[in-house]
Amino acid sequence: MLLLLTVLLQTNYTNDGVSGGGAIRVTGGTLTVESSSFSGNSVGIYGDGGAISSENSGNIRINNSVFDSNERIGNNNQYGGAISVKQPSVPNTSIEIANSIFTNNVLDATGSRTTGGAFRIYGTNNLTSALIDNVLFKGNKA
Repeated sequence: MLLLLTVLLQTNYTNDGVSGGGAIRVTGGTLTVESSSFSGNSVGIYGDGGAISSENSGNIRINNSVFDSNERIGNNNQYGGAISVKQPSVPNTSIEIANSIFTNNVLDATGSRTTGGAFRIYGTNNLTSALIDNVLFKGNKA
């Protein structure tokens, strides 16, 4: 069964702190985020993606959204200060991020595979397209 999660219109996430995605974790589904703000979220030792974590999932679409001051902190080899996408498992998966802003997101971990101050996409066997369109990146660190 494929789960569909849609976040719409003027949703604000701040300091939610769930494990595996500071605000949202998707496993085995699709995600649409529209006109939302993710600010000050963090995830520690057992998760990726300071604001959003997607693992073994399908299509991801993020539009007209702001990711500011989200943080992934902790142990070795972790991913994505704001967003982590790992191992899309649905064939012909696409990722689209458009008309959005990523500022001051931080990945604070060590290790040779630690990457993605703003976001990281990892494990692309089923990924057929990734579109980043009209997106501002400023002050993100890894």
